[in-house]
Amino acid sequence: MTAGKTKQVRRLLVRVDAAASHDRTASETVIADAAARHLTSFAREQQAQAAAQRKARNGSWVGTGASVTSSAATLV
Repeated sequence: MTAGKTKQVRRLLVRVDAAASHDRTASETVIADAAARHLTSFAREQQAQAAAQRKARNGSWVGTGASVTSSAATLV
């Protein structure tokens, strides 16, 4: 889903959350639950993209700290 749609969902969730959960209709509860799931999914996608970008920037150095340390010790 696009960032624009996510902004709309976020605004909708804020509006629905303004009503105390015990005062919500069944429809409002369904909407709030779906919006929360969407926002959680969007946040996870964003985190995964950021992690992939970090990995791409760092190249082969990601996760190789042990071998770098042992190689440095061998040189000494």
